[in-house]
Amino acid sequence: NIENIDNYVKIIVQVNKSFNVQFQNVNLKEYLLSFCSNPVHLTNAQCLFLLKCLQAGIFNTEECLLHFHYFFDIDYKIPNMWLPFVVWFGPIIEEHDHALFRDCIRQYVTFFKRLYTEKTLENKANQFEELQKNKWNYVTDPHLIGTNPFALYNIIKNDDLSSLHKFYQNKKVKVNSRIDPSIVELNGFMDYSPALIEVAAFFNSTKCFQFLLSKLSKLDVCDKRGFNVIHYAAAGGNMEMVDRLLAMGFSFEGVFQFAAYCHRYELVEQLYLQYPDFIDHPMKNYGSVMHFCAMSNNIRTLLFCIQNHVDINARNDIYF
Repeated sequence: NIENIDNYVKIIVQVNKSFNVQFQNVNLKEYLLSFCSNPVHLTNAQCLFLLKCLQAGIFNTEECLLHFHYFFDIDYKIPNMWLPFVVWFGPIIEEHDHALFRDCIRQYVTFFKRLYTEKTLENKANQFEELQKNKWNYVTDPHLIGTNPFALYNIIKNDDLSSLHKFYQNKKVKVNSRIDPSIVELNGFMDYSPALIEVAAFFNSTKCFQFLLSKLSKLDVCDKRGFNVIHYAAAGGNMEMVDRLLAMGFSFEGVFQFAAYCHRYELVEQLYLQYPDFIDHPMKNYGSVMHFCAMSNNIRTLLFCIQNHVDINARNDIYF
């Protein structure tokens, strides 16, 4: 849960002081530093958590850079896989090891802007340069961490109907626009270019959602993974919005799964009271609600499913 990162760090600090905690036969500090030694596929939220652990004194800057330097010397050729780490730890690397920082920049800016033709990677390089130029504001300023450089995203997230209406009147937005991925975005759902209506559904921005509906926003649009507005509403935990979309003819497929994945406990239980037969229905190619519980470590909903006799032997068509 992104909102609880600070609380998680406080717990880690207390546990580290009070107990000799070990993971995989190493102490807690070494376990956390192992992610600096292999930061491949870390999310922005995980990198922010590691950064806050460093700031809390669980490990120090020298230890962090030593571990990352070891990784960089061995596996530097796939920069897209470890971009989040350099985004969040960029100010520290730049200040304490400028040669390493210069090598990181060479990988990102040169590779993404000159050697690749994919527009998404070039956009990431441009954002990285902009972030550095602005003194790393979105990863160092407490007031900006967790926000997005794109104004329209923040307007919808905050359910700021007045500003959205002004954007629309001034023709600065089309109702079927998408939100481009940001290299500082903490929520992974926003990495797949959701439509504005999907963003409104995810953040429970009911006023903006209604406004976009009134302006004939397309409800059949999907993000780049193929997920639609009812999946975003379920992930956001809004029962009223889910009910409304079901009444408009949306399929139930994936609703339980996304509510479980995002730990929307109350929504899962409400859905079960109203639609008990659907909790056992798999989502094509992705599996059952229990697969989504396992992916997100959602123990509470997993136990709820077991208590209500959900099939624990259901298979995931992609992996197992």
